[in-house]
Amino acid sequence: MKPTKKVTEKVSTNTKPSSIEDWQKTTSKTEKIKLPSGIVVEIRKLDLLDLTIAGHIPLSLLTSLMKVSDSFREGKFDVSEEELSNMLIMVQKAAVKAVINPPLSFDGTKNTMDVRQVDSADLFTIFGESIKGGDVGGKLVTFLR
Repeated sequence: MKPTKKVTEKVSTNTKPSSIEDWQKTTSKTEKIKLPSGIVVEIRKLDLLDLTIAGHIPLSLLTSLMKVSDSFREGKFDVSEEELSNMLIMVQKAAVKAVINPPLSFDGTKNTMDVRQVDSADLFTIFGESIKGGDVGGKLVTFLR
């Protein structure tokens, strides 16, 4: 296993702690993207590891994602219908969390669009664009090993 990169840093005891507003600025950044369908949506960046730890995406779905990713990298399409179905569920869950405007949900209520009505090309674009760093599986592979 590779050593992890140091993510903390000691600071002077005279350093003033960051404010809530400072912290919120780092977590509330959004961007607008144009989807293959031509629709423009506003998304926030997601951390796949955070979604997994919080229980929004089960580890079983991540296993499917890693298998599908490996299959595509090898130039194959050796994926079962169940794995594709699991991956679609994961992508839908991530899209509901990522898309700020227009909002998505699993029931289409309260002025939201039902995520199950969104074209799969749009869903996978949202998923790819919303994952921080663009490395969908890298953190997870490290975490799972």
